[in-house]
Amino acid sequence: MNTSSKKSEVSKVLVPINTNELTSGAVSVIGAPLVTKLEHRQSTSLGPNAIRRAIEEVFALFSSSSHKTIEDLDTGTRRVLKPTFRMNDLGDLSSSLDKKSIVELFTFLSEKSTVPVILGGAREIGSWCSEVISELDQDCAIVHITPSISEGDSLAGTATFFIGVNGLMPAKAWKQTEQHNHTCVSADQIHEIGTIGTSELLLAFLKEQKRVFWHIDVSAVDTGHAAGTPTLNIGGLDPNQILDILDHVSENTRIAGCALTNVAPVFDRRGLSEYFAAEVLSRVIAPVLWDRVDP
Repeated sequence: MNTSSKKSEVSKVLVPINTNELTSGAVSVIGAPLVTKLEHRQSTSLGPNAIRRAIEEVFALFSSSSHKTIEDLDTGTRRVLKPTFRMNDLGDLSSSLDKKSIVELFTFLSEKSTVPVILGGAREIGSWCSEVISELDQDCAIVHITPSISEGDSLAGTATFFIGVNGLMPAKAWKQTEQHNHTCVSADQIHEIGTIGTSELLLAFLKEQKRVFWHIDVSAVDTGHAAGTPTLNIGGLDPNQILDILDHVSENTRIAGCALTNVAPVFDRRGLSEYFAAEVLSRVIAPVLWDRVDP
Protein backbone atom coordinates (compact mmCIF):
# COMPACT_ATOMS: atom_id res chain seq x y z
CA MET A 1 0.00 0.00 0.00
CA ASN A 2 1.39 3.38 -0.97
CA THR A 3 0.97 5.89 1.86
CA SER A 4 3.48 8.40 0.55
CA SER A 5 1.04 10.63 -1.33
CA LYS A 6 1.75 14.27 -0.52
CA LYS A 7 -0.89 16.14 1.48
CA SER A 8 -1.00 19.93 1.44
CA GLU A 9 -1.99 20.29 5.09
CA VAL A 10 -2.80 18.30 8.18
CA SER A 11 -6.39 17.12 8.04
CA LYS A 12 -8.84 17.31 10.93
CA VAL A 13 -11.17 14.83 9.24
CA LEU A 14 -9.03 12.40 7.27
CA VAL A 15 -6.10 11.76 9.59
CA PRO A 16 -3.20 10.09 7.75
CA ILE A 17 -1.98 7.11 9.75
CA ASN A 18 -0.11 3.88 9.19
CA THR A 19 -1.80 0.52 9.54
CA ASN A 20 -0.27 -0.11 12.97
CA GLU A 21 -2.36 2.75 14.36
CA LEU A 22 -5.75 1.38 13.30
CA THR A 23 -8.39 1.21 16.01
CA SER A 24 -11.45 -1.03 16.11
CA GLY A 25 -14.60 0.57 14.71
CA ALA A 26 -12.80 3.30 12.77
CA VAL A 27 -13.67 4.17 9.18
CA SER A 28 -10.60 3.47 7.05
CA VAL A 29 -10.37 5.43 3.79
CA ILE A 30 -8.27 3.96 0.98
CA GLY A 31 -7.76 5.42 -2.49
CA ALA A 32 -8.05 3.11 -5.50
CA PRO A 33 -6.83 5.17 -8.51
CA LEU A 34 -7.72 2.61 -11.15
CA VAL A 35 -8.18 3.58 -14.80
CA THR A 36 -9.32 1.02 -17.39
CA LYS A 37 -8.89 0.97 -21.14
CA LEU A 38 -12.66 0.63 -21.55
CA GLU A 39 -13.33 4.13 -20.27
CA HIS A 40 -14.50 6.50 -22.99
CA ARG A 41 -13.19 9.40 -20.94
CA GLN A 42 -10.22 9.04 -18.59
CA SER A 43 -9.01 10.55 -15.28
CA THR A 44 -10.58 8.26 -12.66
CA SER A 45 -7.04 7.98 -11.26
CA LEU A 46 -7.63 11.52 -9.97
CA GLY A 47 -10.90 10.52 -8.30
CA PRO A 48 -9.57 9.48 -4.86
CA ASN A 49 -7.89 12.79 -4.05
CA ALA A 50 -10.83 14.78 -5.43
CA ILE A 51 -13.21 12.87 -3.13
CA ARG A 52 -10.81 13.36 -0.22
CA ARG A 53 -10.99 17.14 -0.64
CA ALA A 54 -14.78 16.98 -0.80
CA ILE A 55 -14.92 14.80 2.33
CA GLU A 56 -12.90 17.43 4.17
CA GLU A 57 -15.47 20.08 3.29
CA VAL A 58 -18.57 18.00 4.00
CA PHE A 59 -17.41 16.39 7.22
CA ALA A 60 -15.91 19.61 8.57
CA LEU A 61 -19.51 20.69 9.20
CA PHE A 62 -19.71 18.05 11.91
CA SER A 63 -16.27 18.45 13.44
CA SER A 64 -16.39 22.27 13.49
CA SER A 65 -19.65 22.45 15.46
CA SER A 66 -18.98 23.27 19.11
CA HIS A 67 -21.78 20.93 20.15
CA LYS A 68 -21.03 18.38 17.37
CA THR A 69 -24.67 18.76 16.33
CA ILE A 70 -26.36 19.47 13.00
CA GLU A 71 -30.05 20.25 12.59
CA ASP A 72 -32.11 19.68 9.46
CA LEU A 73 -34.10 22.91 9.07
CA ASP A 74 -36.75 21.17 6.93
CA THR A 75 -37.59 18.38 9.39
CA GLY A 76 -36.16 19.66 12.67
CA THR A 77 -34.19 16.42 13.04
CA ARG A 78 -30.97 16.84 15.00
CA ARG A 79 -27.91 14.64 14.53
CA VAL A 80 -25.10 14.47 17.06
CA LEU A 81 -21.63 13.31 16.07
CA LYS A 82 -20.72 10.11 17.89
CA PRO A 83 -17.81 10.73 20.29
CA THR A 84 -16.34 7.40 19.20
CA PHE A 85 -16.30 8.28 15.49
CA ARG A 86 -12.89 8.02 13.85
CA MET A 87 -11.99 8.36 10.16
CA ASN A 88 -8.46 7.47 9.05
CA ASP A 89 -6.68 7.84 5.71
CA LEU A 90 -4.49 4.89 4.74
CA GLY A 91 -3.31 6.42 1.47
CA ASP A 92 -3.67 4.84 -1.97
CA LEU A 93 -3.37 1.35 -3.33
CA SER A 94 -1.18 0.91 -6.37
CA SER A 95 -2.71 2.21 -9.60
CA SER A 96 -2.17 -1.28 -11.05
CA LEU A 97 -4.41 -2.86 -8.42
CA ASP A 98 -6.57 -5.88 -9.17
CA LYS A 99 -9.13 -8.03 -7.38
CA LYS A 100 -6.35 -9.75 -5.42
CA SER A 101 -5.38 -6.39 -3.92
CA ILE A 102 -8.96 -5.90 -2.70
CA VAL A 103 -9.00 -9.39 -1.15
CA GLU A 104 -5.81 -8.69 0.78
CA LEU A 105 -7.03 -5.26 1.88
CA PHE A 106 -10.47 -6.42 3.06
CA THR A 107 -9.00 -9.43 4.87
CA PHE A 108 -6.57 -7.19 6.73
CA LEU A 109 -9.17 -4.54 7.65
CA SER A 110 -11.60 -7.24 8.79
CA GLU A 111 -8.98 -8.47 11.24
CA LYS A 112 -8.66 -4.90 12.53
CA SER A 113 -12.48 -4.56 12.81
CA THR A 114 -12.52 -1.33 10.80
CA VAL A 115 -14.98 -0.18 8.14
CA PRO A 116 -13.38 0.10 4.67
CA VAL A 117 -14.28 3.04 2.42
CA ILE A 118 -12.74 2.69 -1.04
CA LEU A 119 -12.38 5.86 -3.11
CA GLY A 120 -12.27 5.26 -6.86
CA GLY A 121 -11.30 4.91 -9.42
CA ALA A 122 -12.88 2.90 -12.20
CA ARG A 123 -16.26 1.20 -11.81
CA GLU A 124 -14.63 -2.28 -11.79
CA ILE A 125 -13.62 -1.60 -8.20
CA GLY A 126 -17.27 -1.80 -7.19
CA SER A 127 -17.65 -5.22 -8.78
CA TRP A 128 -14.44 -6.50 -7.20
CA CYS A 129 -15.52 -5.27 -3.78
CA SER A 130 -18.89 -6.99 -4.20
CA GLU A 131 -17.24 -10.29 -5.09
CA VAL A 132 -14.69 -10.08 -2.29
CA ILE A 133 -17.14 -9.11 0.44
CA SER A 134 -19.49 -11.93 -0.59
CA GLU A 135 -16.61 -14.41 -0.35
CA LEU A 136 -15.42 -13.15 3.05
CA ASP A 137 -18.85 -12.56 4.65
CA GLN A 138 -21.75 -14.75 3.57
CA ASP A 139 -24.19 -12.72 5.69
CA CYS A 140 -23.37 -9.44 3.96
CA ALA A 141 -25.77 -7.99 1.38
CA ILE A 142 -24.83 -5.59 -1.43
CA VAL A 143 -26.53 -2.37 -2.53
CA HIS A 144 -25.41 -0.94 -5.88
CA ILE A 145 -26.41 2.59 -6.82
CA THR A 146 -25.37 2.43 -10.45
CA PRO A 147 -26.68 3.00 -13.98
CA SER A 148 -25.26 -0.32 -15.17
CA ILE A 149 -25.01 -3.94 -14.07
CA SER A 150 -21.77 -5.82 -14.63
CA GLU A 151 -21.49 -9.60 -14.69
CA GLY A 152 -19.60 -9.58 -11.39
CA ASP A 153 -22.37 -7.67 -9.60
CA SER A 154 -25.02 -10.40 -9.46
CA LEU A 155 -23.66 -13.14 -7.25
CA ALA A 156 -25.49 -16.34 -6.35
CA GLY A 157 -26.36 -16.52 -2.68
CA THR A 158 -25.74 -12.80 -2.01
CA ALA A 159 -28.77 -10.59 -1.41
CA THR A 160 -28.39 -7.66 -3.83
CA PHE A 161 -30.36 -4.49 -4.56
CA PHE A 162 -29.74 -2.27 -7.62
CA ILE A 163 -30.85 1.37 -7.73
CA GLY A 164 -30.77 3.73 -10.72
CA VAL A 165 -30.11 1.29 -13.57
CA ASN A 166 -30.53 3.14 -16.84
CA GLY A 167 -30.19 2.25 -20.52
CA LEU A 168 -29.22 -1.04 -22.15
CA MET A 169 -27.79 -3.84 -20.02
CA PRO A 170 -25.62 -6.83 -21.09
CA ALA A 171 -27.98 -9.77 -21.57
CA LYS A 172 -25.87 -12.10 -19.42
CA ALA A 173 -25.75 -9.67 -16.50
CA TRP A 174 -29.52 -9.10 -16.67
CA LYS A 175 -30.22 -12.85 -16.74
CA GLN A 176 -27.99 -13.35 -13.72
CA THR A 177 -29.90 -10.68 -11.84
CA GLU A 178 -33.21 -12.41 -12.58
CA GLN A 179 -31.88 -15.92 -11.85
CA HIS A 180 -30.53 -14.87 -8.46
CA ASN A 181 -33.79 -13.09 -7.61
CA HIS A 182 -32.07 -9.75 -7.05
CA THR A 183 -34.05 -6.53 -6.86
CA CYS A 184 -33.59 -3.81 -9.46
CA VAL A 185 -35.27 -0.40 -9.36
CA SER A 186 -34.42 1.49 -12.54
CA ALA A 187 -34.02 5.23 -12.93
CA ASP A 188 -37.30 5.33 -14.88
CA GLN A 189 -39.12 3.55 -12.05
CA ILE A 190 -37.69 5.98 -9.49
CA HIS A 191 -38.83 8.92 -11.59
CA GLU A 192 -42.30 7.32 -11.61
CA ILE A 193 -42.76 6.13 -8.01
CA GLY A 194 -40.62 8.82 -6.40
CA THR A 195 -38.02 8.66 -3.66
CA ILE A 196 -40.47 7.68 -0.91
CA GLY A 197 -41.68 4.64 -2.83
CA THR A 198 -38.11 3.65 -3.61
CA SER A 199 -37.07 4.16 0.01
CA GLU A 200 -39.83 1.85 1.20
CA LEU A 201 -38.64 -0.92 -1.14
CA LEU A 202 -35.02 -0.48 -0.08
CA LEU A 203 -35.87 -0.25 3.61
CA ALA A 204 -37.80 -3.53 3.46
CA PHE A 205 -34.70 -5.11 1.90
CA LEU A 206 -32.29 -3.63 4.45
CA LYS A 207 -34.33 -4.76 7.44
CA GLU A 208 -33.78 -8.37 6.39
CA GLN A 209 -29.97 -8.01 6.23
CA LYS A 210 -27.35 -8.42 8.96
CA ARG A 211 -24.73 -6.28 7.22
CA VAL A 212 -24.62 -4.25 4.01
CA PHE A 213 -21.84 -3.19 1.68
CA TRP A 214 -22.66 -0.12 -0.40
CA HIS A 215 -21.33 0.54 -3.89
CA ILE A 216 -22.00 4.05 -5.15
CA ASP A 217 -21.22 4.52 -8.84
CA VAL A 218 -21.31 8.31 -9.19
CA SER A 219 -22.30 7.99 -12.85
CA ALA A 220 -25.77 6.97 -11.59
CA VAL A 221 -26.31 10.73 -11.46
CA ASP A 222 -27.54 12.27 -14.71
CA THR A 223 -24.59 13.84 -16.51
CA GLY A 224 -26.38 17.19 -16.55
CA HIS A 225 -26.13 17.31 -12.76
CA ALA A 226 -22.66 15.79 -12.27
CA ALA A 227 -20.46 15.57 -15.34
CA GLY A 228 -17.34 14.24 -13.64
CA THR A 229 -17.59 10.59 -14.64
CA PRO A 230 -15.94 8.53 -17.42
CA THR A 231 -19.30 7.63 -18.97
CA LEU A 232 -22.39 9.62 -19.96
CA ASN A 233 -25.78 9.01 -18.35
CA ILE A 234 -28.77 10.73 -19.92
CA GLY A 235 -32.03 10.32 -18.01
CA GLY A 236 -30.31 9.23 -14.82
CA LEU A 237 -31.08 10.31 -11.27
CA ASP A 238 -30.51 13.75 -9.86
CA PRO A 239 -28.41 14.11 -6.69
CA ASN A 240 -31.35 15.01 -4.47
CA GLN A 241 -33.20 11.83 -5.42
CA ILE A 242 -30.33 9.64 -4.28
CA LEU A 243 -29.69 11.65 -1.11
CA ASP A 244 -33.41 11.60 -0.23
CA ILE A 245 -33.51 7.81 -0.60
CA LEU A 246 -30.45 7.39 1.61
CA ASP A 247 -31.75 9.86 4.20
CA HIS A 248 -34.76 7.57 4.70
CA VAL A 249 -32.85 4.30 5.04
CA SER A 250 -29.16 4.62 5.88
CA GLU A 251 -29.54 4.64 9.66
CA ASN A 252 -31.37 1.30 9.53
CA THR A 253 -28.47 -0.93 8.64
CA ARG A 254 -25.15 -2.19 9.90
CA ILE A 255 -22.55 -1.02 7.40
CA ALA A 256 -19.84 -3.44 6.29
CA GLY A 257 -18.11 -0.94 4.00
CA CYS A 258 -18.51 1.30 0.98
CA ALA A 259 -16.97 1.87 -2.44
CA LEU A 260 -17.33 5.19 -4.27
CA THR A 261 -16.43 4.76 -7.94
CA ASN A 262 -16.34 6.50 -11.32
CA VAL A 263 -15.27 9.97 -10.26
CA ALA A 264 -13.34 11.66 -13.08
CA PRO A 265 -12.86 15.21 -11.80
CA VAL A 266 -11.35 16.81 -14.92
CA PHE A 267 -14.79 16.72 -16.57
CA ASP A 268 -16.53 18.60 -13.75
CA ARG A 269 -14.87 21.93 -13.07
CA ARG A 270 -17.51 22.78 -10.48
CA GLY A 271 -16.55 19.76 -8.38
CA LEU A 272 -20.16 18.63 -7.98
CA SER A 273 -19.40 14.96 -8.72
CA GLU A 274 -16.88 14.47 -5.92
CA TYR A 275 -18.92 16.65 -3.57
CA PHE A 276 -21.92 14.42 -4.23
CA ALA A 277 -19.77 11.36 -3.44
CA ALA A 278 -18.83 12.89 -0.09
CA GLU A 279 -22.46 13.72 0.71
CA VAL A 280 -23.47 10.14 -0.09
CA LEU A 281 -20.72 8.83 2.17
CA SER A 282 -22.06 10.87 5.09
CA ARG A 283 -25.42 9.09 4.66
CA VAL A 284 -24.03 5.62 4.11
CA ILE A 285 -21.82 5.63 7.22
CA ALA A 286 -24.57 7.25 9.30
CA PRO A 287 -24.78 4.28 11.73
CA VAL A 288 -21.19 4.89 12.87
CA LEU A 289 -21.13 8.66 12.26
CA TRP A 290 -23.94 10.14 14.34
CA ASP A 291 -26.79 9.59 16.76
CA ARG A 292 -30.17 10.90 15.71
CA VAL A 293 -32.10 13.07 18.13
CA ASP A 294 -35.74 13.40 17.12
CA PRO A 295 -37.38 16.85 17.50
